[in-house]
Amino acid sequence: MKQLFMGAVMFVLLAFGAFAQNAAYKENLEKAKSFEAQKKWVNALASYYDAMAAEPNEKAEEAYKAYTKLADTIKAGMPGYGEMDEFAIYDGWMAIAGEWEKYWKENCPIYFKCSTIEKGELDMETRTGSYNASLTYSYTSKYRELYDVVFGGWGKAYRSEWKGCSENSLKLTDNPRDRNYRVGASVLDGTGKVVYNLTEKEPDYYFLTNYNWEIKNISRDMMNRIDTASYIVKPTGVSWIVNGKNNSYNISKVEIITVNGVPSPNVVYLVKTFILEFVEGGTFQMGSTNGNNDEKPIHDVTVFSFYIGKTEVTQAQWKAVMGNNPSYFKGDMLPVETVSWYDAIVFCNKLSIKNGKIPVYMVDGETNPDSWDYTPCQGKSISTNIEMNLKSDGYRLPTEAEWEYAARGGKKSKGYEYSGSGYLGSVAWYKTNSDGKTHDVAMKEPNELEIYDMSGNVFEWCWDWYDSNYYNKSPSKNPTGPSSGMYRVGRGGSWYEEKSGWVYDDSYFHKRIAYRTSEETPSERFSNFGFRIVCSSSEMVAYITEQERLEQEKIENERLERERLEKERLEQERLEKERLEKERIAREKQKVVDNLLDSFIYVEGGQFKMGNTSYEKDEKPVHNVTLSSFYVTQTEITQEQWRVVMDSDPSLLKGDTLPVENVSWYDAIVFCNKLSKMVNMTPVYSLDGKTDPDEWNYMPCQGYSLDGTITMDINADGYRLPTESEWEYAARGGKKSKGYKYSGSNKLKEVAWYVENSDNETQKLRLKKSNELWLYDMSGNVREWCWDLYGSYTKELQKDPTGSTAGSFRIWRGGSFNDSDVDCRVTKRGHANANESSNNLGFRVVRSAN
Repeated sequence: MKQLFMGAVMFVLLAFGAFAQNAAYKENLEKAKSFEAQKKWVNALASYYDAMAAEPNEKAEEAYKAYTKLADTIKAGMPGYGEMDEFAIYDGWMAIAGEWEKYWKENCPIYFKCSTIEKGELDMETRTGSYNASLTYSYTSKYRELYDVVFGGWGKAYRSEWKGCSENSLKLTDNPRDRNYRVGASVLDGTGKVVYNLTEKEPDYYFLTNYNWEIKNISRDMMNRIDTASYIVKPTGVSWIVNGKNNSYNISKVEIITVNGVPSPNVVYLVKTFILEFVEGGTFQMGSTNGNNDEKPIHDVTVFSFYIGKTEVTQAQWKAVMGNNPSYFKGDMLPVETVSWYDAIVFCNKLSIKNGKIPVYMVDGETNPDSWDYTPCQGKSISTNIEMNLKSDGYRLPTEAEWEYAARGGKKSKGYEYSGSGYLGSVAWYKTNSDGKTHDVAMKEPNELEIYDMSGNVFEWCWDWYDSNYYNKSPSKNPTGPSSGMYRVGRGGSWYEEKSGWVYDDSYFHKRIAYRTSEETPSERFSNFGFRIVCSSSEMVAYITEQERLEQEKIENERLERERLEKERLEQERLEKERLEKERIAREKQKVVDNLLDSFIYVEGGQFKMGNTSYEKDEKPVHNVTLSSFYVTQTEITQEQWRVVMDSDPSLLKGDTLPVENVSWYDAIVFCNKLSKMVNMTPVYSLDGKTDPDEWNYMPCQGYSLDGTITMDINADGYRLPTESEWEYAARGGKKSKGYKYSGSNKLKEVAWYVENSDNETQKLRLKKSNELWLYDMSGNVREWCWDLYGSYTKELQKDPTGSTAGSFRIWRGGSFNDSDVDCRVTKRGHANANESSNNLGFRVVRSAN
């Protein structure tokens, strides 16, 4: 299985281009918006897609967000946005059913590829010559993307009682596999002039096959000239026949056609984004009776939920983390290869550190690869024993069991031999179709879990040591392989394998889901070996933690009498029920909390001039402030986020995506500490030394005050209100500031909801333009509480100031929906009693970056 190509490694710096948006992007974006306004959802999807294809980098952010938002609602069964009643849903799907077939033809054509035409036999006696060529078809990536969006939503939305909109309304009537194709070709002389037309022997219903043409009654002179290659043969087009009737157009014309199209949005954003797919845990039968002995016996294995990369790690992703590119075949969207098992775990830990996660792998107790005395991509080894901490939230290689479970499709498995299909060509790049090289990830069909390339393209490193007899002794739950060995397991097959004496065709045999590699040491590097990443779920962490606890409990229980053992057993049942109930509630809240935590923007620290000389007295004197780095939420806290943390909603203007308001300063710090506790971080605020708000004897949202001394530990890793200087620094755009009067612009209407455009009520977040740091609504919508007591500025340079040490009021910043433009300036200061609340006063939270 070892790859023959082990060429020298060329290091290439990753450089993502930042180009101005081109005219095609703008044209398609405006077209998409127009279709959206007309509720022509399919056209809008296609045009947003075309916009992203015209501008496939970070400049396409607006189109990407709009496409994702629209696609998500359609996939959820509701064409368009927002909450929809049954009539609106029905009308939306009637419109889609009416336009779908028309628009997929216009926007997503089929592409054909014709191989080099080969000359067959020339019969001089009958004056007959024959030619043959292979013809294949391919849908564009755009077609596959739109197809998945529309049909996914249709499956959820369809109701049997809908009249005029049957279950088959979206079924395409001209699927290429239902057609009878007629292929033409011509003989051309050296000047390109057509001297003879050919037709096929018989029309063929199938693709991935040969088409044959005959030339009859040719003059002897012409035969001799064709025989000596004076003439060439080229295909002239493809037309199709349904029910014996020839249709009116040729799909391809004149010259050999190559597969065309643009990458799907997911592929575009994979260049810079690691997209992990959640795999719900379950029990499956691991192994096979149809392969090698090391795939036997088939045995039941239970794996807990985990997250796995939708694709193999790409070269762009590798370069972004590692700064080099060891791959033999070069291309940002190609899978990284020519990396050893050791290289892969170094990458995992570096990526974990880069993303603020706890690394999984340890060498001599150290998780930072920079201290491992190891240079990646040199074919060397890490001599010390490597440990894996599955309780970490960082990135890692999959276990062999996790890999096979995901490849089979998890709980959605349809029992395919290959990952996602019984037909290898539709899901994999392998020896027969790879043209001797790797291909861009996610260009083949995904498996049942929307995961790509788990059969073919490159083999994928797993964590486990290889043992041919391991299946006979493997644990039934979350097996992680033998404790030692010589080789590490690789899974999934690749674009190429050597012949090794099997009666099976290697091109297919090695792509089976159950196939295990057995000859790769962890230091070896091949151009057909890469990897994908996974993350443990909270279920895995809970399981391991519970196993550790149960082991200690077992030691203790062995000394207890039968009564004690029975009592402990009953207690465990109670704890288990309690744990399951807590997990059920936590799962419902987790998604909202995860979205909140994912919304934090890193604000690099620096120095800025705080205040303003042109307006109110309390904004003077302008003074220099130096701030440490911190994280801040991209938006004000929403009502949905408040409700998950606080189990209430005090807002006067209701809406999940509206900012929470009518909360006092005291309410806001209670929220911060509760959120910190919810995600196992150290709370920032304490009341007379107590950090648990449940011990503060305080009823939120009732206009009460907190009795006692409130202190802030700014070095704690939990969540808090911004200081006034942090708020103004972030609103100005931090180090990226362009000196705007308002947060993100000198034109208030571009960035803010205020008295002139708000209709006198709060508005959904993110609808206005962000500032330089991608922060929204820092001018307008609702005012935002800060930590500081209100006091006068001083002219001295200040380092991380936290406000006045005395005072009666707390600071608010930012203006609101019912404020004038002067109150929405980034330097405007406001104050109120800490127990005061109103429908124009909310907050956002920050976290120290130390």
